[in-house]
Amino acid sequence: MKIVILGTSNSVMGEKGFVRALRQRHEVVNLSAGRVGVAFHLNRIIEHYEMIESADLLIIDHYINDVNGFGPHLGDQYISDLNVLFDCLRCMNTHVINLLFPFITKENMDLKFYDVVVEGMRVRDLSFVDLNEIGFKRQHFLDEIHLTTGASYLMGIILAREVARLENAPKPIGGAIHDNPFKRYSISELIPGTPCLNHQNRLMSFDYLPLTGDLDLPFHHEESLYGVGYFTPKDHEGHQGISIGEDKIGLTCLPSNYFHENIETTTKGTVKLRPILGEDIKLESAMGRGTLNGKFEPPYLVDFTTRRHDIVFSGTPSRGMNVKVDMSGLLDALDYGVPTFLQPSLVDMIRDQALREETKDVAKAYALMQLAATLRPEGSLIKRKLMEYAEQISQIPSDTAGHNLASEVKPNLAKKACERVRRLFRTTK
Repeated sequence: MKIVILGTSNSVMGEKGFVRALRQRHEVVNLSAGRVGVAFHLNRIIEHYEMIESADLLIIDHYINDVNGFGPHLGDQYISDLNVLFDCLRCMNTHVINLLFPFITKENMDLKFYDVVVEGMRVRDLSFVDLNEIGFKRQHFLDEIHLTTGASYLMGIILAREVARLENAPKPIGGAIHDNPFKRYSISELIPGTPCLNHQNRLMSFDYLPLTGDLDLPFHHEESLYGVGYFTPKDHEGHQGISIGEDKIGLTCLPSNYFHENIETTTKGTVKLRPILGEDIKLESAMGRGTLNGKFEPPYLVDFTTRRHDIVFSGTPSRGMNVKVDMSGLLDALDYGVPTFLQPSLVDMIRDQALREETKDVAKAYALMQLAATLRPEGSLIKRKLMEYAEQISQIPSDTAGHNLASEVKPNLAKKACERVRRLFRTTK
């Protein structure tokens, strides 16, 4: 089946984690970018609407940034904008799952936006997977808001199994978007005939333009700038910044990265952008991310999102089933421990080595087959052998079991082995 992912940094990093795991069973198109808010997601839905509806499933990941930056800075207006996003998702003729990545609470977070997201999905009967309920431990996080590659990959293995149930399920129908206040413009659309540069990576391809002088954006008299997309080339040594009327905004840069920032302005109609250039400049960064000091080079503009103040979102909700996703067993799998360097291509080698060990050392065979099962949970031989090994281990006398068993199958776990395997590899009828 075809899956579209519209996410933030967890989904970008997921190319080596859960996205890679999904690709073992499904076709995946990843439209994600790091450190983006609701403007970016509305932007991408507008741009790729037909392609998203042609897919079997849209996985959307956005709320970490809602809680961690955009929401606390923009307040009630951001809540309104989030509800526009949820209304938009409710009108789409494809299955939708909102993937809520776990986080470790830190000081600058505003947890009410977590509640806004959960309630927004519930009242619209949209599906969501709240990974905060899994019970991830500190060792499963790279930092407060990002999972390790291994934890992300393991989550993707179970998610791939769960969403496979949609392969023969009818898609939602009857949905339509009638009026939408948001619009996306590429830089090449706004400045036709101006030569632009192009950047491509594994997720995106876009034109961009260094802003070296004033630029008038001829928007409708009821239209205001809502978001700015920008890029940082590898050789860019300074910061980026733009002025919009009297407002001066710093754009936090990381080399070879695209970001899309919400912009705080209510100015309607034509907007004049001006680059902030020079040495020893001090400028507040967008979304309250601190102060930028030093050299400012031309900003590299990619796209813009605007809002029409005379248009209110309206649409017809689609008719279809709410997707149920069972992630139970994930913490069990994480507790067994999966080295992050393991690649799916090693599954056959691990499985075959387990088979060679089964007559000599069932504990070693079990440990090896458990790793193979983590990477290929749908494998029928792997599942059957795990059950066999677990049964054999559970029957080893307790006075001898501790001498040769691997740590994960010592006596205190041996009695639970069969049930753990059944839980981990529960199949859907």
